[in-house]
Amino acid sequence: MKVQKDLIAYLPFLIVYLFLIFIRSSEPFGDEFRYMAYAQNLWDGHYTDPNNPDLTNGPGYPIIILPFVILNLSSWAIYLNAFFAFFALIYFHRALSLYIKGKYAYYFTYFLGIYPPLLKMMSFLYSEAFSILLICGLIYHFCRLNGNKDRWAAGIFLGALILTKIIFFHITVAGLIAYFIYIILNKKRLKPNLVVFAIGFLFCSPYIWYAYTVTEKPFYVGTRGGELLYHRSTPYENEWGNWVSETLILNPDEAQKTGKEPYFALNQLSKNHREFYLSLEGLSNIQKDSAFKAKARLNMREHPIKYLKNSISNIGRLLFNHPNSYRIESINIYGYVLPNMLIVSILLLLAYPIYISRKHVPHEIWAIVLYFFIYTGAIVILHGKPRYFLLTVPSLIFLIAYSFQNILTIRIKGN
Repeated sequence: MKVQKDLIAYLPFLIVYLFLIFIRSSEPFGDEFRYMAYAQNLWDGHYTDPNNPDLTNGPGYPIIILPFVILNLSSWAIYLNAFFAFFALIYFHRALSLYIKGKYAYYFTYFLGIYPPLLKMMSFLYSEAFSILLICGLIYHFCRLNGNKDRWAAGIFLGALILTKIIFFHITVAGLIAYFIYIILNKKRLKPNLVVFAIGFLFCSPYIWYAYTVTEKPFYVGTRGGELLYHRSTPYENEWGNWVSETLILNPDEAQKTGKEPYFALNQLSKNHREFYLSLEGLSNIQKDSAFKAKARLNMREHPIKYLKNSISNIGRLLFNHPNSYRIESINIYGYVLPNMLIVSILLLLAYPIYISRKHVPHEIWAIVLYFFIYTGAIVILHGKPRYFLLTVPSLIFLIAYSFQNILTIRIKGN
């Protein structure tokens, strides 16, 4: 009965999501080509070329859209986003209901449902909506952990998240280290948590092994990190550390004519990076990744102040999609500034009450917040985009909702 009530309560969101998808352009764009190519590779019997592996992202989302690619219905796969987000809201509401009673669980879930960057991602064949579902499912089952069913569910959601956003493999390893530090300092044994980690790693282990067989490097699950770090470390004063595509660098005139994004001064961009990019021609993807990382480390050592400026800029891009090198900004930036500023402001106001009440906050909530805090730190180091911050929003709203109901209310009544 409770599930049926939630389905009805969030049905309007499903309708809105489907409408947003319906009115979008049907032409593939950006990363959509890559997801479809990986799905086609899976159908052809491999994930990447073993002679020159390209592991830009994990196989989680390509597996999901594989049936549509097989049937040549890729344009219909995007409608899955609406259902992913819809069931994510139901999971999120059920997770909130573990700690918050009544209408407030609906209010905070509504906020997630109308979060503008999430609405925008409905219109792209990207993995964000699916990732939000996995995150909300992970939060719900991790907060319950009443038995083997929830442990297995949480572990599977975690493993699927790693396969979908491969950066979470490294985040989960860091989280496991933090877990052991916690139990050593507090002399507590949180066995259910360890089981979730184990199931998560078990679920994604076939891909980790596959990546090893094609790269011959243990735990080397991505070949694009070096290029991101290279742009993050750019020493040029007119650049802010955001990734810029090879096409813009090598063919600025053509990109200016055909690109959907409005750019300026691309000839200067090409002047800054063209020579280095041309020096990489003929190298394998792994060799290019190593060369990018070496150049990035050199830039960091020789231009530490500029790297610090780029890092600060990266935080701005993560939250507000600004600043971006060579890109003409539009009014669309307010779709990120307003909601994210609201979230950040509320968290700053709640910081002190949460701190003084920290011992009363359940362990599982701290674990979730810490996990996505580690993720945020990694994104700041690597490459900040609002679509990456989107993945932290459920955990942040979850903490805000818990604090309003169980920290502020209690302290006000106590006073």
